[in-house]
Amino acid sequence: MATESYMSFTEHLEDLRWCLLKSLCALVIASTICYFFSELIFAFMVAPLRQTLRPGQSLIGTGITEAFFTEIKVALAAGLLFSCPFIFYQIWRFVAPGLSGGERKLVLP
Repeated sequence: MATESYMSFTEHLEDLRWCLLKSLCALVIASTICYFFSELIFAFMVAPLRQTLRPGQSLIGTGITEAFFTEIKVALAAGLLFSCPFIFYQIWRFVAPGLSGGERKLVLP
């Protein structure tokens, strides 16, 4: 970030680009880590549903690639959940310099 008092439009765009890039990297890293645990995460998520199923009932996949894409979706959702604090920090880091003191007090607890 150049200065907090004044930044040109292109400097703002550059700062926004870096914040978005860092957030995307955090999401990719967290999702990659969660992919290795996607079966455990999925089992945790469907445990309440499995308790309500009657004997003989089970979860089924209706498509050829559904099992794989379910793992991908679970990993992305868990990755988003775990990377949210960093993403919110990046949003705050970008927005906070443009807020006045009173506006910052409204946002912070």
